[in-house]
Amino acid sequence: MGYSQHVMATQLGITQASYARMENQESKLTLDRLEEIAKILDTDIAALLDISPKNKQDQSNNDFANGQIENLHIENQY
Repeated sequence: MGYSQHVMATQLGITQASYARMENQESKLTLDRLEEIAKILDTDIAALLDISPKNKQDQSNNDFANGQIENLHIENQY
């Protein structure tokens, strides 16, 4: 079951517009925020960041997840 932007935003204590900016890669996704999202989705960060070849193929249609993972990886290199 997917969560709407409104539900996720409410759970995160942010506006729906702020959540939409995260989805659209118009704002940075921090590790703290990633932890909050993992908690809401009842999973762990490792599962959200699993970018093994099989998982990356499975996520090929999920631009939000792929883009955020790539952005997070690049941001943490510096």
